[in-house]
Amino acid sequence: MSTTLIVHHIVPISDEPWGGPLIIFNQWLPNGEKEGLLRVEQDLTARLWLDLKCVSSLHEIDEGYIANWMNVKVNKVYIDVIVANVPDGLATFIFDERDAPKPMHHGMQPDEDGYAPLRNDYDALGFRVFDLTLTTVNRFIDYARNEKGQYWLEPLKIADRRNIGSWNNRNRAMVKSDAFDWVRWCPSPTLPHYLSSELGPNEAYIKCEDWSAAQKFVASEKRSDLVLELLANSERLFTDDRRRSAVIEAASALEVALLRFAKSAKLEELAPSEIYSRYDAPHLHQQIEHLGFSGSFRYLLPILFTEEVLSTELLHQCQQLIELRNSVVHAGQRDVGASKARPLIRAARKTCETLLRYTEP
Repeated sequence: MSTTLIVHHIVPISDEPWGGPLIIFNQWLPNGEKEGLLRVEQDLTARLWLDLKCVSSLHEIDEGYIANWMNVKVNKVYIDVIVANVPDGLATFIFDERDAPKPMHHGMQPDEDGYAPLRNDYDALGFRVFDLTLTTVNRFIDYARNEKGQYWLEPLKIADRRNIGSWNNRNRAMVKSDAFDWVRWCPSPTLPHYLSSELGPNEAYIKCEDWSAAQKFVASEKRSDLVLELLANSERLFTDDRRRSAVIEAASALEVALLRFAKSAKLEELAPSEIYSRYDAPHLHQQIEHLGFSGSFRYLLPILFTEEVLSTELLHQCQQLIELRNSVVHAGQRDVGASKARPLIRAARKTCETLLRYTEP
């Protein structure tokens, strides 16, 4: 025998319900489950729906008020995932595990032989429900953002799928069936919660010898260096999983640093005097303009910089970054893998810092 489960989530669009990026309707709101949006994946059906409680408002509202409201701001949505043909044994187990995070087990105990297979089935179903829930709400956000032009919206993300317990808690996930009323939905309650971060290089940390420079900067009206600001933007975008934008910002930083170097290069510090004297230094910027962004990294910089100052590996990575940026901008590449983008962004920083070191302020 089998049964049908309904898993209910209340998903915030923003962490800032009053001032964050909200979805805006115009003098109308789809009110209730019957007007929900559906997405089907195999035996799972997700329904995204709204009611008046989803509207960001400081006072009580009704449908009459909505009809006269030009910008109806929605700060959360409901997602119901209907799971068909759930074996009765698994449905009973899900009900019995409603307090497992405490930990309390109302039916079968973890040390019993049949517990582990049922727990595995529950966890596997939990991941499927999570994936469909996240996909459904992000499809709706994509529609509002890209099709309608609500550019301030961002897709929802979860850094680590192993943390779906936190996701379910935050979204007040509940489950019910024909046999039982709403109880807590808590797959994977025993998985540890992970906090992941990537520490930056030691050069990014403020040291004792940096403090006087910090004092000068705070006291002055000087703006941050554009190249360094673009690099910081790139690294921030990367950590936010906006890797296409991160690649574009890193390549922009590299191009600005190259053009600045072209106009004010300290060539005398790059070559012995007998070689430097043969350079047509005042026209370096014309040569770089002639070769272009990519050509300069392929042919000119390998001649000007020794391996010790600017390694062949760094130059090759910069060439790859430029090609990747062109693919994103001109060929419409939709995504960039993290493992590919990370070393290229790091290479851009190292190369920019080298170019700035050999550029007159």
